[in-house]
Amino acid sequence: MSTSAPTLAPATISTAGCWAVHRQMDARHHRALLAIADPELGEVALSDGDLLWHPESGSDVLFTVVHVPHGDYVRAMERSTPRHWSTTCDRPVRLDDRDDIAREINRLMGALSKRRGA
Repeated sequence: MSTSAPTLAPATISTAGCWAVHRQMDARHHRALLAIADPELGEVALSDGDLLWHPESGSDVLFTVVHVPHGDYVRAMERSTPRHWSTTCDRPVRLDDRDDIAREINRLMGALSKRRGA
């Protein structure tokens, strides 16, 4: 069974009329990602309940998990200025499955690296 890499077309969840609630990730999420991520893509660090990726090329990317009434999502946000982050995409995940979250972040890291030409 093969899985295709996610496209990076603007695919963000609608939060119109609702709050997106931040769900904290912890050291176990970090370890799950480090177990499968390609170390050549750059360093990943735990940062205030999120995972911060310092890629070899391009801007930092922050991965966070958010809950909205219609599901849980991993959100990728690229640093656009020193004080501003822009949402790149949201992908559905199972909040109770650290490995699922790690796999989705790993897919996004690969897709972003390809987009950047790394």
